[in-house]
Amino acid sequence: MTRTTEVTTATAIRTYSDGSTCRRFSVDSDGYVSAYDDTAGHYTTCHSLRPGQVRYLRALAQKAR
Repeated sequence: MTRTTEVTTATAIRTYSDGSTCRRFSVDSDGYVSAYDDTAGHYTTCHSLRPGQVRYLRALAQKAR
């Protein structure tokens, strides 16, 4: 079973190509990052996160574990 850690950021991160932002993310034990989609009501793949943003979210998840 894959363990996931939910991360909420203090500032919103632009996550989708339409310019929308997100503050809720999920990081699984393999480092896979998903963004919470308010419209869909669940975590989704976010292709527009920059590598630095992914590293930041992984570091936050590591601290929370």
